Amino acid sequence: MATLTAPCQSSSTQLTLRFPEHYELKGELGKGGEATIELWGHKQGLRTYPYLAIKCIKAKARGGYHREVEVLRLLGKHKSVIELFFWTRECPRPGVDCLVFPAYPEGDLHTLHRRRAQYNKGIFAEAFLWGVYAQLSEALSFLHEGIGAARRNDNRRTIIHRDIKMENILVETLGHNPDLSSIKIKLADFGLADSYDPRRPSRMRDFWGTPLYWPPEQTFCDPISTPEGDVWAIGAIVHRLAHSFPPTTSHFITKQNFLAKHSAPRYPSYTDSMMEFYWEATTPRQVYPVNLEQQQQLLEGTRRLRWTPRYTDRLNNHLMLSLQMQQAARAPAGLLHRRVEEGRAVFEHDQREAATQAVAEELVNNWALS
Repeated sequence: MATLTAPCQSSSTQLTLRFPEHYELKGELGKGGEATIELWGHKQGLRTYPYLAIKCIKAKARGGYHREVEVLRLLGKHKSVIELFFWTRECPRPGVDCLVFPAYPEGDLHTLHRRRAQYNKGIFAEAFLWGVYAQLSEALSFLHEGIGAARRNDNRRTIIHRDIKMENILVETLGHNPDLSSIKIKLADFGLADSYDPRRPSRMRDFWGTPLYWPPEQTFCDPISTPEGDVWAIGAIVHRLAHSFPPTTSHFITKQNFLAKHSAPRYPSYTDSMMEFYWEATTPRQVYPVNLEQQQQLLEGTRRLRWTPRYTDRLNNHLMLSLQMQQAARAPAGLLHRRVEEGRAVFEHDQREAATQAVAEELVNNWALS
């Protein structure tokens, strides 16, 4: 028998009563190894929530909560984290439990990056990078340290996401600024998230996660997960938005170098997708600065498809707070967020000063010509 659980947020109680009766399936948004994401639309075009994103997971045989439900219930609500409205048991169809989220028509950062690549090679303004970095660091400070939580909880556990990537950063709105600096994003997909206890390291199962966003200390043979790994991952996202590739050398070159020395495959029983995962996990991490002139930028050994604009030294310095090769050298999430917000404020101040100066110079030139 299909049942509806209590909503995770009391403000969504009325919405609970409307699904699935008042909604209909519109299509599939995505599919992974553990779940399928479906798009459902309100039959009469409800203004508040015209669409819902339904994450469909195989029903739990013995009841209890799914990992993602448990994590999001523990976390509570935050402006930079996806909101779970409620979840259902074997509804809207038998054998499937569903997590009900808001749907965002703009998609995710991966989709946005792909669209931008079609007309400007995926180049983003620095103001946009600061905005994304600030919101991601804010989300991590909430997960790791409880900063921004609605209520203080001295017994609150540190939550690590463990699969931060562009596909898991949803775009709530692009905002009104042409440079996309007013974008609003949400950290989503907590299916691999876990509580963190430094006395009992959290290790990923085989072929879990996204290796290109792993930090140097997380390896194929020892896929240990830590808060510092999450910090690296958000830096890797900003790195990828700036350069169009993550902070790694090319995993294709890693594969070629191995095959040039060995006649047999590394793991003969692995499928092609498993081997792709392996090459990405074993490819060396390498961070490329974002403040270099074109003539200083390397092509060999990277996946660079274009030159990177020269961003400010300030952005580069703040990005390196996330992308230190040594785990202990990376800034904790709370400190990182404070530093990023401070850097962003200085950058915006400098931009306003430069704009004011440009207007003043134009007025002087016009006056001289007249």
